[in-house]
Amino acid sequence: PGGESVPNPDLELSFADGLTCGFYETLAYSIGNDTQCDDIQMGIAGVCGCPSAPVGNCTLCPGGESVPNPDLELSFADGLTCGFYETLAYSIGNDTQCDDIQMGIAGVCGCPSAPVGNCTLC
Repeated sequence: PGGESVPNPDLELSFADGLTCGFYETLAYSIGNDTQCDDIQMGIAGVCGCPSAPVGNCTLCPGGESVPNPDLELSFADGLTCGFYETLAYSIGNDTQCDDIQMGIAGVCGCPSAPVGNCTLC
C-alpha cells in the first residue's frame, strides 16, 4: 500500500496453492479497480510482510491477547499455523468475517478468550 517492494517475494503462500508474494506483487500492478486493489492489499500485504499493510480491527483472540502458540500447525488447514491466522486476522475489517475466524480458529489455537458456541457433537 505504501509503494515499497514486497520484502518476501519468494515466500510461498500455502493457502494460495504455493503462489508467492512476488506473484501477488506482479498481479497487483495489473489491477486498475480500487476495490480489488484494497482487497488484495487487505488480504495479502500483511502475510507478505509489507510494512505499510492495512490493519483491520480484528484479532484472532477476541480479548486481544496474543496467540499462546503461534507455531502450532493446524492439520485441517494444510499445515498453516496459528501465527499465520493471527496475522491474517489483523487484516480483517469486516465484523462478520472477524467473528467467523474467531469462532473457527481461536479455540483451536488456545486463545483464553475464545468464543464458545452452543453446539455439541453428540
